[in-house]
Amino acid sequence: MDDPARWVAALYRGPGGRFWDRIEDERPGTYPEENLALGRRHEAAVLSTWLADPDGLEGLSVLDAGCGRGRFALRLASGGARVTGVDLVPRFAPRTLAAGRRGELSLVVGDFRDLVGSPAKDRFDALVLREVIQDYGPEGQRALRNALAGGPVRRLLITLRLGTGGWSRLFGGMWPEGLGGTVDPVVALRSLQLATPYRLKRQREIHRRNFRSWLGELTPIADP
Repeated sequence: MDDPARWVAALYRGPGGRFWDRIEDERPGTYPEENLALGRRHEAAVLSTWLADPDGLEGLSVLDAGCGRGRFALRLASGGARVTGVDLVPRFAPRTLAAGRRGELSLVVGDFRDLVGSPAKDRFDALVLREVIQDYGPEGQRALRNALAGGPVRRLLITLRLGTGGWSRLFGGMWPEGLGGTVDPVVALRSLQLATPYRLKRQREIHRRNFRSWLGELTPIADP
């Protein structure tokens, strides 16, 4: 996974792309897909609640990294946030832009690290990394930590897919390779805390049968 753009694009080709179309559009075709879609919806609700705490979403500037088809970004925009969605995969752009016309949402095709390291970095109140870290190999993850080392955003929200044990073995052939957890959340959190000025504020696990994810919010250690 030295080239995250190639890795993500490959994940969404063929059956993988159709699978994620059904999940992200919340039109599941099987029982396991239904649980995944519902789990992701629950995850999005928790992230939205965290972002709205304590002052609401109105006027909040959010960078949604790996925004995909823009469903979560649009949810935030409809609540009054100013959202910039960024994704490595150009094929998502038309659908995300179409969604953006119904809310305060703009789109960038590229690597989110270029945005948090740009002169305009101070405009973002929050950075959302939803199932993004595991799309990068070791070198990419190191570069990601370097991009965050200066504390470019006030809040950092992360989700990581976790392994699902027996459910993965039972239904593993029904969805694309790459869905399962690939990053240990304890290791990911510790490495972030060692390399950046962020410290964990809260965390939570979302678990719905074959869907498991770890959620964490980190804030700069210098914050009051």
